[in-house]
Amino acid sequence: MAPDRLEDDIPTVHKTREFRRRQAAQTHDAGGLAIVEALLEEGNLTHTYEIVEGPMPFTNYRSTLSVQAKNEESCVVDWQSTFDSAEGSSEADAAAVVEMIYDAGLDGMSMRA
Repeated sequence: MAPDRLEDDIPTVHKTREFRRRQAAQTHDAGGLAIVEALLEEGNLTHTYEIVEGPMPFTNYRSTLSVQAKNEESCVVDWQSTFDSAEGSSEADAAAVVEMIYDAGLDGMSMRA
């Protein structure tokens, strides 16, 4: 999953602006919501990013996505994050949105495999 081409892997991402100053904005189809992410670290099969702006029920979101080969035909994706629920949102609401992000991303990656 290339961080500057998320629309290739995540169906809900309508477009991704190229990274400039280590940030990218994705516009989602659902209501045209804009989310700004900052790419913190990038390796060959891993990247760490944070969501710095957007209408999310969480704050302080930081995530690392990495891929490891399992064998010649498959891999294991490890996607972990930390976050706090935003004021007025419950921890369960915040976790549900993060789970939706993971599901959409993993589903998109599996369709390309």
